[in-house]
Amino acid sequence: MGNNKYKALKPTVLAFLAEGGGQREAARLFGMTATTVFRWAHQSPDHDAVVKANRKRQGDRMKLLNPMQMAELLRRDATGKYTRSQLALEYGISRETLYKYLRAARKDLGS
Repeated sequence: MGNNKYKALKPTVLAFLAEGGGQREAARLFGMTATTVFRWAHQSPDHDAVVKANRKRQGDRMKLLNPMQMAELLRRDATGKYTRSQLALEYGISRETLYKYLRAARKDLGS
């Protein structure tokens, strides 16, 4: 019986994915397993178009700091008053990206 409930959601889930939503996000949002969403996405005739659209979207999300922001970030990190999580959140970047910036800055200063 529950299977029919999911089948009724299939067009909605696929439309969500086509608009750039993630598969795990769809699973949480629609209350189903990620495996089901993954299977539906890969069985969809327009799967390749959805993958290309999402890939482009992900590239657009990358946040780069300009040199002034970078200098301010390095100065604020050096004070020790802020956690790196706070700095990443404030500058709109992930902690991983923040650490990449810090490593690159250390490398430049060491040269």
